[in-house]
Amino acid sequence: MKLEKKIHAVNEVQRLMKLNFDHIMPQLQAFIGEKIQLKTGGKSAKFKIDFLDEKPKSFEGGYAQLHYCHIDISYSNIWLKISCSFKNTEVTCFYESDSIYLGDLSADKLHLKELSSQSYEPIIYEVEAVKKDIERAKQLEDELNSLNYSISKFKDLR
Repeated sequence: MKLEKKIHAVNEVQRLMKLNFDHIMPQLQAFIGEKIQLKTGGKSAKFKIDFLDEKPKSFEGGYAQLHYCHIDISYSNIWLKISCSFKNTEVTCFYESDSIYLGDLSADKLHLKELSSQSYEPIIYEVEAVKKDIERAKQLEDELNSLNYSISKFKDLR
């Protein structure tokens, strides 16, 4: 896969995450203290959140599709999750996903206790910067391997 294609996918998922995060956080404010989850694990009927109908942009005219954008409740945490697919070759695609913490449920795991006070600011990746970071990571890995080899007989002393 081309690095440019992967960077495009990561940036697009983060763009969609930012748009939806900013759109749903004010909606979630209205549910603080309210029951949003049932004991069966399903969501309360009154817990309805409106998501944006924004689609990912394709890379060089290829295929791009939003697979899901939803709120997931896991234990006592609430998350916004997004997944998209992008054309890789003529017959394959690849997926890019991300999630962000939104808030917590109360001790009974049924009521929305509080929302995260943090905003979401995506990191926009640039091809040349990522190439430099990859090269630097390879250099550091080589240095670390060399150091580990030179102290291999003394690792039990660390």
